[in-house]
This record gives sequence, C-alpha cells and structure tokens, in this order.
Amino acid sequence: MQRDEVADILRGLGIIAVVAGHAGTDIGIKVLPVYSYHMPLFFFVSGLFYRDDRIFPILPTFSRLASRLLLPALFALVAYDFVILRVLHRFGLPFGGASITPKFLEGTFLFGGEFSAAYWFVGTYLFIYLYFHIIHVRLHHCMIGLISGATTTRLFWGALYLTAAAISVYLSVRLYGDVQEENRHFVVAQNWHYIAALRFVFGAGFYYLGSLFARYKDDIPRKALIPIFIAGVAFVVEAFIFNNFSVFFSMQIMSFPNVYTPIATSLIGIIIFYAISTALAGGIAGKILSSIGRHSNAIFLNHIFGFFLFNLLLVFAGVVNLVDITSPYYRFREYDTYSIYIIFGVGFSLAIPLILNGLTGKFKRSSTSSAYSHKVETR
Repeated sequence: MQRDEVADILRGLGIIAVVAGHAGTDIGIKVLPVYSYHMPLFFFVSGLFYRDDRIFPILPTFSRLASRLLLPALFALVAYDFVILRVLHRFGLPFGGASITPKFLEGTFLFGGEFSAAYWFVGTYLFIYLYFHIIHVRLHHCMIGLISGATTTRLFWGALYLTAAAISVYLSVRLYGDVQEENRHFVVAQNWHYIAALRFVFGAGFYYLGSLFARYKDDIPRKALIPIFIAGVAFVVEAFIFNNFSVFFSMQIMSFPNVYTPIATSLIGIIIFYAISTALAGGIAGKILSSIGRHSNAIFLNHIFGFFLFNLLLVFAGVVNLVDITSPYYRFREYDTYSIYIIFGVGFSLAIPLILNGLTGKFKRSSTSSAYSHKVETR
C-alpha cells in the first residue's frame, strides 16, 4: 500500500512540534506556540487513516494496536524507568527509583512517568483507537439506516464529536476554576479518571475530524496557491487570537486558559501545517520530514531519554553534576541549548529502529546460516 506523503510530512512536523515543546522552544516562539495546537494535531493525523467502511474482528484490531504501539511502549517503559533509571538513582540521580506496580503503570499511561512522561498519549490513543474501530464503526453502520446516507451520517458524527470536544474544554475549565497553574497537580491527583475521560473526548473530536478530512479532501480544489492562501489567512487569525487571548494549554492534564481559544488554535494549527505539508510534498525538505514522520512512534517513545543522554554527556564533561538533573525535563541553559536537545531527542530516537532492525537482520541471517549448516551436516 502506497504511503500518503503529505500525511507523513504532517506527522513529521507534528512530532517535531512535540519534541520542540518538551525541549522548551515555546520560550522563543511567537504567534503560533507549540502548546496551542500540537497534541490535537497528532490526534488529527492519526484519524487520517481511520475508515468506517468495514467492521473488523475485535481481537485482530487489538493485536494490531498492541504490536505497533503498546508493546514497544511497555518495553521502553521498563528499559528506561525501571532499569536505567533505578541504576542511576543509586548513583545520585534525584528522581526515579519507583517499583513496577499496577498503580504506577496506570499512572504512566494516564498522565506519564519519568522518561515515559509523554506516554499519557499512548493510553489516550489506545482508548480512542479501540473505541472507533470497535464501537463507533458498529454504531455508524446502525445509524446509516436511520439517517439518509453515509455522508450525512458522517457529518452528524463529526458535529457530535466536535461539540463533545468543546464541552470537554468547558468542563475542564470549570474543574480547575480559579486554581493557579502551580497548584493544579492537586486537582489532577483527586480527579485522575475524570480528567482522562475528558481528554479522551477532546482527542476523539480531532481524531474523527482527521477521518472526515481524509475521506473528503479530494473534493477540495488542488490549485497550488490555495493551500498557501488558506495558511496565510489562518496565520493572520492566529496572530489576532495570540495578541488578545492566552493560548497555551496542556492536553495532558486538560488545563486550558479559557473556554474559547483551545478549539480555535488547534484547528488553525492543523490548517497551517497541513498547508505547509502540501506545499513541501515532492521536495527534498518534504522527503526528510516524511522520513521523520514514518518514525514518529519511535521518536515519541524515546525522545525524552534522548534529552537525558545529552545531560549525561554534560555530566561526563564536568559541566553539570548528576544531582543537578532534577527531572526528565531538565535542560542546561534552556534559552541557548534547546536546539541541541531537539537534535539529540530526534537523533537518538531515529537510531533506535535502525539498531533494532540491524540486530533483527543479523539474528535472522545467523539463524538461517545455522539451519543450513545443520541441514548439510545431516546429509
């Protein structure tokens, strides 16, 4: 099956935005800050590949998701947070040292761990993926008979899910009330599952929006200047919103500055970056971003540990002490070094699948050679 280059470029831009946000680049980004759109963008990109035409059996659906994302996430979690981190904690690293318990695993996939701080996305995506592939697809086929036609039914679902996403923002704002940003972790501790449910609803809206867009995008005029014009208009609107409202939000804990801007800035970010992806398709920059996008899962799972590797180099160079690294997000001189952290985060993550593929290939060749030698000896 031929890959969609524009979708891969968009995924590449999206994962770079995630890494950049964790590296602290919102410090210097004006008008379109990463934390005003990047996670809804990722759910939108994931939804581009969802189809409601066929109903698949439940077990193969879960098996496909587990092999592609859940098992690699569990392997990385054990390697980083329960092997490497426990060893380094004994040598003086201030954080880490937790034990593997069901409660810790639940917390990691709901709100993130240490080097697995971003794994809340895995938990949310898991439930959204299973919901749409097991429950929604069956509801959709039932609704087609009640509503005149598949297109009308899909538009109904789209309006319903986006409205639900907006309501989840409203309920989140009400939940936190006047609690200051630095104290919101107390609210999170008391409302784990409620916040996770709100996050599911918010992400599901953008996931289904991506599915709708993928299905009907061919009806959009394909003249070269149209994406650029649309991106320009969206950027002007974003600049107006940025200059008049607070736009930073955290989907991880569903913390929003207000009820009005999160949906708007998320949609604008999606529009701008899809237009950029369309313009870059076919060029050298597009091919590079497309390659990054094809490895977005690996980057997502490993980039924070990539940051830590750079911090370890600083320790070995005598620039900082191990006790100075107080969290997975520690950055030395963050205003000056964020680009280096991004390079390490992406570079290390891209190296992981290359190393694993090399080891797998070597193992297969060794097994084939051993089997052949055994066959020759038995003749």
